[in-house]
Amino acid sequence: MIRPQQAPPEGTDGYRIMNRAGDAEFALAVKDLTARAQSTAALIAEFPLYPNLHLAYGRLLLELHENDDALHQFQEELRRDPQNIHCLLEIAAVRYQVDSKNALPYAEQAVKLAPHIPFAHYLLGACVSTSMMQQAQFQSSKSLAKACRAPRNLFRVGNAYARTGQKLEAAKARAEFARLNALDSRQSPDAVHSEQSSGLNRRNSNRSTARGPPR
Repeated sequence: MIRPQQAPPEGTDGYRIMNRAGDAEFALAVKDLTARAQSTAALIAEFPLYPNLHLAYGRLLLELHENDDALHQFQEELRRDPQNIHCLLEIAAVRYQVDSKNALPYAEQAVKLAPHIPFAHYLLGACVSTSMMQQAQFQSSKSLAKACRAPRNLFRVGNAYARTGQKLEAAKARAEFARLNALDSRQSPDAVHSEQSSGLNRRNSNRSTARGPPR
């Protein structure tokens, strides 16, 4: 992210860092991701506060699908520069795929700092709309569970909790679903099939009647 006219003078740390970063990018271009990662990690270890090194390393880790480590690097860059728009956008984009609610503050901050960047507005809009949809689904599932304790509704509640990132609550709802479903099946042998369409059950019933009594 250094323009040629802004290149550091020869013989300075900045000049050496720029050239070593160029070597790392060359390694990426020839698909030597291991060499690229090692070069960037060594640079960060030696110059942990140099601008955008953590950002560069985080972007590499994203290409390697190591999202958690990438987020850590972006956060490190934000500690150095809380207004680093590139890190804010990267964090928002990664978190949006998992939990838009946690991505929202970063997208909001990005739009506040750089309202001229279209992608910032796109991310903010996506985070807001997804969060609203998830909340609506969650509230709907909670209402269903309160109105009726049928296993089917508890299963939906578990899915809603999972979509909103509440893993513990999702596990509890699904465990309760399994318990009630097992209880229903012990009380009535046909209860296991109660989630099927009534038309299917009716066809099975008609088929049995057509055969007549057992001989």
